[in-house]
Amino acid sequence: MDSLVFSNMFHRPARTVVSILGIAIGVLLIVFTVGLSNGTIREQATREANVGAEIFIRWGDWFARDFAVLYVVSLLVDNWGWNEAA
Repeated sequence: MDSLVFSNMFHRPARTVVSILGIAIGVLLIVFTVGLSNGTIREQATREANVGAEIFIRWGDWFARDFAVLYVVSLLVDNWGWNEAA
């Protein structure tokens, strides 16, 4: 069996070289893809870890949010004279 494998390899050297190159390129592409995705994930995690000054406000109730917005708008109209009659 070993002599059959080696005899085919030496009988068709171009096919052997092309097969080896194809396998090597496939393995390199997988390694590069995994390295690129790991680097991207690590960079995103680093950027997210460095965000410390932002405050996220999440409204729990849409009615309360809309009421707060309307209240602020009414204060602006009352205090700064923003009305359509002027």
